[in-house]
Amino acid sequence: NSQLSVGVLDKDKTLTQLLTTTTLEGLTATLASGFSDLALADYLPLGTYVIDQVKTDKSNLRYSIELRDPGLKMQNLAYLVGDDGWPTSDGHQVTVQGNPMDLLTELLETECGYPSSALNTAAIANYRDNLFGGSVMTFYLSQSPQAQAFLQQEIFSPLTGYGFWNYAGKYTRY
Repeated sequence: NSQLSVGVLDKDKTLTQLLTTTTLEGLTATLASGFSDLALADYLPLGTYVIDQVKTDKSNLRYSIELRDPGLKMQNLAYLVGDDGWPTSDGHQVTVQGNPMDLLTELLETECGYPSSALNTAAIANYRDNLFGGSVMTFYLSQSPQAQAFLQQEIFSPLTGYGFWNYAGKYTRY
C-alpha cells in the first residue's frame, strides 16, 4: 500500500504547539519501533514516508497523520518533451544519453522532481565513478515511459542491479 495512517495521542499538547508554527505536510517522517526505555538512536527504523496530511479532532488531543510512499512520483511518465521541444512521439523523439548513474540521477531529480537530498548521492556517485566509470547508455524514445519501469527495464536490468528506497528515505542503488 502506498499510504499509511498513523494515530497520535497528543496528551501533553506537544504536537499541537508544534503545529502553530510549523507545517508538517511535505516533510519526511520515519517510522521506528522500540520500547519506552530505549534510546531513540536504538529504535529499529521501519520505513520513511512523506507527510501528506495532518487531521485532528476538535479538542486537538488526537491526530491522524496520513503518510505516503516517497516513491509515488516514480509512477509518473518521464521524458515528456522530444529533442525538438514537441511532446515525445514517433515524429518527435527524445534522446537520453549518459553514464547510467547520471541517467538515474537525472531521471529522479529532473523528470520526477525529487530533491538531491532524497537520493543516496554518495552511493550513486561511487557506482558511477568506479563500477560504471566510462559506461554510456543511449536511448531514442518515441513515447514517454513510466519512470519506475524505465529505470527497472533499461537501467537496472542490464546492469544486474536494482534501486530502492532505504529505511532513511533515500533512493539508492544495489
